[in-house]
Amino acid sequence: MGDSRRRSGTSRVMLAWLGGPVSLLAVLLLVVNDHVGKAAHPGLVTGKLSDLAGLVFAPALLAVVLAGLLPRLAPTPLAVTAVTTVGVVFTAVKATPVGAATASALWTALSGPSVVLADRTDLVALPALGVAWWTYTRARRRPVTRRAVRRFGVFVVLPGAVLAVAATSAPQYPSLEGAAVWRGSLVVGSANLYHGPADDPLDWRIGGPDGRDWRPMTPEEAEAAAPELLGASVRHQQICVPDQVAYCYRLVPGRLRVEESRDGGATWRTSWEVSEPHREWLARHYDGVRDPDVEVVSRALAVRRVGDGHVVVVANARDGIAVRDVTGTWSRVGFAPYSDEVVAPVPLPEPNRLPDGLLPEITIAVVLGCLAICLGCALLTRGEASSASWFVTTALLGLPFVAAGLGAYLLGDLLVLGTLALIPVGAFFLLVGIVGVVTEAARLWGVRRPLLIVLVGVLTAAGSLLPFAGWANGLTGHRGAALLGLLLALLGTALAGWLGHRAARPVSPDPAWPPVPPDPAWPPVPPGPVRPPVPPGPVRPPTSTG
Repeated sequence: MGDSRRRSGTSRVMLAWLGGPVSLLAVLLLVVNDHVGKAAHPGLVTGKLSDLAGLVFAPALLAVVLAGLLPRLAPTPLAVTAVTTVGVVFTAVKATPVGAATASALWTALSGPSVVLADRTDLVALPALGVAWWTYTRARRRPVTRRAVRRFGVFVVLPGAVLAVAATSAPQYPSLEGAAVWRGSLVVGSANLYHGPADDPLDWRIGGPDGRDWRPMTPEEAEAAAPELLGASVRHQQICVPDQVAYCYRLVPGRLRVEESRDGGATWRTSWEVSEPHREWLARHYDGVRDPDVEVVSRALAVRRVGDGHVVVVANARDGIAVRDVTGTWSRVGFAPYSDEVVAPVPLPEPNRLPDGLLPEITIAVVLGCLAICLGCALLTRGEASSASWFVTTALLGLPFVAAGLGAYLLGDLLVLGTLALIPVGAFFLLVGIVGVVTEAARLWGVRRPLLIVLVGVLTAAGSLLPFAGWANGLTGHRGAALLGLLLALLGTALAGWLGHRAARPVSPDPAWPPVPPDPAWPPVPPGPVRPPVPPGPVRPPTSTG
């Protein structure tokens, strides 16, 4: 009896803590600040408000969870555990790069692409834990008692708090928007495109002499460079090599391409480029790309003399950096925003290989192959007393689930990650329907004909996917690959339907085997008296008429 009361009392206290006016106000402040304040006035104030509000209600949220996991723990030790845990985790996240990276991965899994920055100045919000503890002491004196209040805490406050936590970090879409030579060093600047095109780069990096080793500017360097690295000075679309005015480079608008001229601009030739099919391929691999012709293009370039040669650096928006070294060799260099690390760029597909990242196309190809099998087997079993039609309906029922999950993937709507789970649900319905209809066809017609239709369905899926391998390898554009894949899928589906229709045509019955001996009573004797045969008489000669 005592343990039961203790468990009930602990849960009631924690729900009162989470559903108290201070915690509710903190949740409201956090949601409004993240979704309205940060978008309208990003800066120090809105950033610190989120930390303060989070530290006020996060212990209460954790305490509710712990009350369910540790029901025998008394309210005060549980509250101490919750407040201490939140303080330690917050300190680790804000004071260490490892903690920030771990938190970024967690928020990305919960609410889509997000970045949590290690910023020791955010530790000034730690006193908000004192407000959280004061809120707990008031809840301990007045725990919830009514059923309606408990339901409110569980079904309204708790989901709202979880949503607020999952929304504390806004996605970051870093894009290199500027390049220049500052105090003899190559620099590139990035901005966050989450809220749309940026006016000026905000985060600057300094490169090594060869344009490959990059590091963030120190606060002193950033303060000194800010007045100089603005506007057109970091957005050069055409520039010449210092002391060699006839040797120039220029960008091609809307492309990942650099042209060079050695006669002062009279003639131009391509110096470096990423082909259009490959540029479309790269756009697929960056989160939140709205317009590839704006976000996956060359934005600015800078040239620096190095001895008797020169180095060219190109800011390629979401695709990172392209560098031409003193030997004239071009290469792509990735970049990690808000980090000292230099990462590898997104690799281009290797020739003659089906690349990774074709999940939407593979999903659509599998669905088209399944539809071809369904059509062929449905025509094969038409007119027969079987349950094939029910299995076809089951397979078709999976299509809306697959379409919804695939749409969430293509649109990048990762705030509803549960939508992606619809793809395996739809795949389950498709699998059950296909196995059932093929089994029914095999029961009625044997194995050979259904197996031939299944083979045609597999070839249909492979044929509709093959053009996209050509797109990823730079042989055609995505639209051309989609049209060709659709044409091949239609041909395969028509072939499967024709095979099922032809096999199901009625054919003339085979002669009985073994042959039946003739019936001696055949043909039947007509009814009536049987007349005896007339014996033959002498043959009279014909008479002549004289």
